[in-house]
Formats: sequence, C-alpha cells, structure tokens
Amino acid sequence: MKAATVGICLATHEPDPELLVVQVNSIRAQTHADWVCVVSDDASGAEAVTAIEALLGDDPRFVLSHSPQRLGFYRNFEHALTLLPEGPELVVLADQDDRWHPDKLEALVAGLGAAQLVHSDARIVDRDGGLISPTYWTGRRPNEGDLASLLVANTVTGAASLFRRELLEWALPFPELPGRPYHDHWLAAVALARGEIAYLGRPLYDYVQHGGAVLGHVGDERRPEPRTGSRAQRWRRAYEEETKRVLGLAAALAARCEPLPDRERRRDLQRILALERSPAAAAWLAGRALRHARGVSETGGAERTLLAGLAWRWLSRARG
Repeated sequence: MKAATVGICLATHEPDPELLVVQVNSIRAQTHADWVCVVSDDASGAEAVTAIEALLGDDPRFVLSHSPQRLGFYRNFEHALTLLPEGPELVVLADQDDRWHPDKLEALVAGLGAAQLVHSDARIVDRDGGLISPTYWTGRRPNEGDLASLLVANTVTGAASLFRRELLEWALPFPELPGRPYHDHWLAAVALARGEIAYLGRPLYDYVQHGGAVLGHVGDERRPEPRTGSRAQRWRRAYEEETKRVLGLAAALAARCEPLPDRERRRDLQRILALERSPAAAAWLAGRALRHARGVSETGGAERTLLAGLAWRWLSRARG
C-alpha cells in the first residue's frame, strides 16, 4: 500500500451490496485523491465478503481485513484504526451505507486548520437517495467546544469527521465503558481534551437513514428518560444505560488525557467525575438542564436523563 496523506477506515458488517457500491464509488470519486482505505469487516458471511472483495477488486488503495468473530461497531472501528499503514497523518472514518460528496475529503482537510478534529453537516436521505432533511441538526445544534456538553451528549458523528492521527496515541486502545459505548463519542472527547474541534456548516455527505441503521441521526439519537415501567425502573435504566456510560467516559478521559488544556475544561471534567458523590456537582448539572430546556441546545436535554440516573443511585444507596 502506498503512502498517502489521508487514511480512511471503513467498517462493514453484512453490508447492503447496492449501498456499499455507492459508498465505495463515492470514495473513489474524491477530488482529494491522496488517500488509502482499510476495510474492517465484522464477521460478515461468506457471500458478503466475496461481494466486498469483488467490489474492491485489485485497487491497491484498498485493503480488506475480515474478523471471524463479531466485534460490534465500537470494537470494529477500533480494529480498523489499528490497521492503518504508516504514512497517513490524517484519519477519516466511513460507514458502509453513506454517500460522500466529491469534495468531502478536500473540504475537511482544508477546514482542519489548527484543530485536532473537524466535522461537517450532512444531508439525511432514505435508501433511494430521497431527501429527508437538508441538515443533520434536526433536534440539536453543533457543539462549539463545550467539553461538559460533549461528555453529556455527543454531537460529533464519526462519518462526518477528519482528525489528526496523533490522537490515536491517547485514544487507542478504546477503553472498556459501561452500557453501549460509541467510537465517535470517545474520539471526539479525546480531540477536545487535547485541543480544539472545528465545524464546517455545510453537508459533505449523505447519511442514509433506514431501519437497518446502527444509529439514527441527531434528531433520533437523543435518549430522554425511558417512559415504560415504574419510575424506579425508568431511573434505574437511565443510570445503567446512560449515567454510568458518561461517568466511565469521563474517567477514561481523565486517565488518558490529563492535564487538559485550560481551567474550564479541567473544571467541567472534575464536575462530571464527582456527580455520584457531590451534591454541588449534581446541582451544577441540574442548572445546565434548566438552561438547556429553554431552547435548542447541543445536548438535547440529556442532562435530565443523567439526573434521573443519579436520583436512582442515591435512593438505592439510602435504602442500603
């Protein structure tokens, strides 16, 4: 594989053949042509692997790695990052069923500037390319560099991002996190802990929203307090599924990336780390929840879910 400036990590698992063709062809059509692409397949069946091999053909810019055991999307992207060859200093993540606009790489490379990571907007489309939304931000707004908001609720989508390879010195191996961890959330947190995140306010790819998607776009990703079951059951789920994950993410960030660049980020990280034991930290989170309830925010009200989880934790402790 030749040296290139950009390394693309494409993760696959039983991909839709037609959508994968569109995605791979959109990568091949990039105006920034100095790239290589590693494809990490997560235990797809023989028929799917054969189709991927045929699609990539003898194109020397692509290398395929097939895992015989299911890793899940979090660990599959981690594995893809470990496959990057020497040379590329910039890294891009790719999903199997998106369609990149021709200038996606060119615009991201130009927009990185002095930041550690840059990400863009996206169009939301259906499987046939029909427009659902001209923007990714149907329920929240982009994060402008607030570490507390980013830890509470991620707004940086992996497929929209380009970051410096040096981040992998702190990001790999991915930490073990409670609940359902997200690769892009972890990478974005590391990027903001090591420097700045830049944003390009125009769509650079089409995100295909369909029933088979692993994750929805931002309008669907917000996870409010669950509505089924008793209040205690709902609060317990909030703790197990969200609060513990955010606390684990903050702990991993502190272990890997301290000291953070400025006092504000260090303070916010310490506040989140203290949520389970400090009434003052919980009051700070409640204040954020009240402020963000007044309009569209970068967290989409995720603070309320974390508070519900904390309430269950404190009540369970009080009851022994």
